[in-house]
Amino acid sequence: SLPRIDAAIAAFEPGFFNGLLAALDARFVHCPRQGGGALAEVRRLVDALAAHGGMLPASPVAGGSMLGLEAGDRVALNADDFETLAAAFLAAVEAGFAAD
Repeated sequence: SLPRIDAAIAAFEPGFFNGLLAALDARFVHCPRQGGGALAEVRRLVDALAAHGGMLPASPVAGGSMLGLEAGDRVALNADDFETLAAAFLAAVEAGFAAD
């Protein structure tokens, strides 16, 4: 029964964490996304989910992708991916507010 639970979690994770990333991005939609970093990467991933059927479009990313995703890859986050992105995203938001 454990493999069935693992399969159920694997099937559940992408939809849940992709949606969670979109919700996180929506809370900070006013933050600038120029350049690279976590803010720009989250915006790019959310754009792929909303406007490109979950496929990452070809667009340059300054500094590369934190998750190693490339154009044509499907955005299908798991818990570790979301934790990595969310921590970097919130640190960038905090740094932006501290600079003001």
